[in-house]
Formats: sequence, C-alpha cells, structure tokens
Amino acid sequence: MRLSALDKKILNKIQEDIPLVPEPFKALAKDTGVTEEDLFKRIEELKNKGIIRGHAVGINHKILGFKSTLLGLRVLQDKVESLGKELAAYPEITHCFQRKGEFNLWAVFIYKDGRLKEFLDKLGQKIGKENILNLKTLRKFKLKTRLKI
Repeated sequence: MRLSALDKKILNKIQEDIPLVPEPFKALAKDTGVTEEDLFKRIEELKNKGIIRGHAVGINHKILGFKSTLLGLRVLQDKVESLGKELAAYPEITHCFQRKGEFNLWAVFIYKDGRLKEFLDKLGQKIGKENILNLKTLRKFKLKTRLKI
C-alpha cells in the first residue's frame, strides 16, 4: 500500500508517546504540520484502511501484580482455527498466533493469582495436558515495537 509523506509522518508520530497536555492531538497536528481536523481525518482514513488497528495505553502489568506466560499448544491442524478463535476471546490472551512445527498454536497469557492453573486445567481437558508447553516469563528484554514508516 502506498502512503503519502504526510501519512508516514503521522504514523511515525502516533507510534510514540502521545503528549500529556490538555490538547494532545493539537500538539501532534502542530508537529506534523497540519490542522487538528486534518490530523483526525487522516487518522480515521488510515484506520478505515486497516493500517491502524487501534490505540491504547500500555500498562506495565508486572507492577500491578500480574504475571505472563507463553503457551505453546500442540493442536490437530483441523482444530487450530477454532481453538485459536476461542483462545483469542479470553481477555487474558494478548496474542494468539499459528506457527509451523510440533507446537503449532501459541498464546501469551497475562494472569493474576490462581487464574493460570484454572485456565491450564480447562485447556488440558480440551486438548490434553501433554499438548501444552507453559513457558513462564522470567525476564522481559523488549516489549515496545516502533516501525519507521
């Protein structure tokens, strides 16, 4: 997809931290050289084209007492799609993706207290505990991704 120079500038700006000022989009518009109204229009167009999925605040779950784990699942090929959709519906699942290999469905699960055990028990009943690889996070090296557009 071809992007205009303005689109690229906007995408690069909004991937960074939005300024904590009374009118953050007015500040972003000024930084990109357009009016606030034009900025909103371009962002809406980029969202409608599927280039922008959404926007949200990034929360440090660890400080709030949450833990995370990467789950590798060995799933029959004809069940990957349905199980992937089922897992993606859980609010604790932040990512769910298919890969080639023995463990062909992967999910990141963020949890608190005994929620992981409860979830794994339920999942184990569905696909078998031997088909679940639980890789708890020990240390985070990178979470933030910025694309130079």
